[in-house]
Amino acid sequence: LSGKAAAFFMCEVSMSICNWELDEFLTCLFDHCFPSNFHTGQWTHLSNCRQNSHAVGDCIFELQNLADSVGDILDWQLVLYLWQGVDDYICAKWAE
Repeated sequence: LSGKAAAFFMCEVSMSICNWELDEFLTCLFDHCFPSNFHTGQWTHLSNCRQNSHAVGDCIFELQNLADSVGDILDWQLVLYLWQGVDDYICAKWAE
């Protein structure tokens, strides 16, 4: 650990490490290191993700990373985000 994570561990956890459950530690660490609206921001990025003339593979990679950070995204939802985010000419080709 380094930075904010290390500071959190040293100040909050290290003196009472036996009292911490892993899931509680990870939740508190996340809350300490990321802003309270992080999850909402990731949803916004996912909803607004666009290809913008980049390779389709790059768009898919970005969508998968955002979906992983949001959690609970089903495959069909990811496909829908991809369909809505790729350039129009790609949608036209896929629709043929």
